[in-house]
Amino acid sequence: MSSAGLPMLPGYHPQHPLPHAGRKGRPMKMSYTHGTMFDKGNPIHDKPVDASETATLIETMKQPDWRMTNEQKATDFVKFSNEELRNWRRETAVPSEGPAWIKHDKQVCRFFAYTQDVVTESNTENARVRYVTVLYYLEDGTMEVNESKTVNSGLWEGAMVRRHCIMNKDESAYMGLDDLKCGQNIELYSRVYHIVACDEFTRWYFHQNGIEVGEEEEVPKDAYTTLKERLQAKKDGPAPKEVVEGQIYNDKAVGGNRGTNDKLEQFMENDLRVLRFYCYWDDNTTYGIRCYYELSYFLADNQVQIVEQPIRNSGRQAFGPFFKKGILKKAMSMKITPGMLEPELDLYKPEDMVCGGSIDVYGRKLEFYDCDPFTRVFYKKWLSINQVKQEIPPVVEKRVMMPIPPHVGVGDEDDSIGSCFALWPKPRKVDQAKLMTKSGMVLRYEAKFVTPVYPEDVDRKFILAFSLQDDCLAVYEQKRRNSGFMEGKFSEKSKKRNPDNHIYYQASDFTVGAIIKVATVAFKVLRPDEYTLAYMEAHPAEFPMSNPANIVPKLRALLVPAEGEEAVAKTVYTPDELVATGNFSDQEVITVLRNFGTQGDLNLDLAALVGA
Repeated sequence: MSSAGLPMLPGYHPQHPLPHAGRKGRPMKMSYTHGTMFDKGNPIHDKPVDASETATLIETMKQPDWRMTNEQKATDFVKFSNEELRNWRRETAVPSEGPAWIKHDKQVCRFFAYTQDVVTESNTENARVRYVTVLYYLEDGTMEVNESKTVNSGLWEGAMVRRHCIMNKDESAYMGLDDLKCGQNIELYSRVYHIVACDEFTRWYFHQNGIEVGEEEEVPKDAYTTLKERLQAKKDGPAPKEVVEGQIYNDKAVGGNRGTNDKLEQFMENDLRVLRFYCYWDDNTTYGIRCYYELSYFLADNQVQIVEQPIRNSGRQAFGPFFKKGILKKAMSMKITPGMLEPELDLYKPEDMVCGGSIDVYGRKLEFYDCDPFTRVFYKKWLSINQVKQEIPPVVEKRVMMPIPPHVGVGDEDDSIGSCFALWPKPRKVDQAKLMTKSGMVLRYEAKFVTPVYPEDVDRKFILAFSLQDDCLAVYEQKRRNSGFMEGKFSEKSKKRNPDNHIYYQASDFTVGAIIKVATVAFKVLRPDEYTLAYMEAHPAEFPMSNPANIVPKLRALLVPAEGEEAVAKTVYTPDELVATGNFSDQEVITVLRNFGTQGDLNLDLAALVGA
């Protein structure tokens, strides 16, 4: 029996899951000390603490469903002094989970149910089904019942039972999760609710706690709701043509003078209903591109409007509609003389517009590839056509490459070619990192003519200077007395191309024995200076011929005799003999001598070199 003097609120009822002896409200038992939350307990009794009972209570409160049990025992604590209480808390402090009102904060079990109201003095129904949602809050065991909204129901939907702890039918205990299961009836304040389903979280929570939640059921419909759905479906469906003509004939037969206005009826039923398609047209002319359009079909008056969708950075001017709103004929026709009778117009209808199909508009073939969601629903409902989005095929590009004129020799080639790419030439981009890190670094090589034209050209020597900061090459002729040639600049410093592959010369192209062609003259690289050799050995990734790790395997291969031959006793080679083998270049021989040779001795002991 409930007490008339105590309100039915959490903590105020003697049969609440958490009663507190001697108090009429829920006490504050949580406190913070040095940033740590702990339970202050209830140090008002002189009864000693029962450790086993305390441990049992802690284990019970760790369970998520501990509130469903009605037998909760109060815990008494010994009254200590302040110093003793602090020492006791230090010694007995153990980590534990928070209370239910913290652990289950904002966790709600939701059930879907319905109830029935008796309807009198109605020839269409005798009962009305009202759909509700039952909410059970895990933090304090309170319940709430809310009615779902129904369009034009005439009912005041909202909270049917506000949130509070609700007693069961016989008022023996508060209602818990055991009383809420699918397929079960619950009685709240003399009204019976039938639970038919629950949400995913509720089903998972019941499963975690080993409680059977029941099987979901179908939600029933009353006679009034079924009648409304039937009338709405009948209204939305198209009327047969014979029925419409029969209605008009009967109206005329009984003396009716009301004329028919099909256009007005179509306008009233389909106003603001527009079918929207997305299509494209491939312009196959010389400078044509793919154009995208948006086609709108107005169901109110069967008119069509086609608007071109502008493409960013396409170079095309954005114009107005490609086809203004109006009727779209399948074939163009004209009157020879005024007053001539015209045949019935053959217009494009929704049946002619399907994704994957096409229509002809003034000689342009528009390909449909997609439509909006409303159009899909319309075609599925009225025409039983599934509008499926189509993949747009790639555009077949017809690129017209204009030839680049050759460099006339005046100025830098990069600056001159800029006028071929833009009307207003832009300055070329400079590698600032390379310019700062390799500023002033120049690789110098001694070279000579590969094929001298005159006998005097045999003894001419040149210096190839390659600048690393901008990849520019300059050629200078060395001074030689009584040669008849003036020393100095042979070719101005600039970026030069290899005439064989039309690629700019790079630092890796300059090795001993390489052929460099400058101004139609072929030079053979003879030797680099000491700085150049050191730079090449310091960058083996860029100059693989200066990397000893790539040369040692070749040297080891000379010590291995060929199959079927006797072992060769010779293990000492001169630089000329290494070159004569055909496996070593001049640059590689120089690298071996610099790394493994001895000063004054040009013979190389391969066995000692490779550690054989």
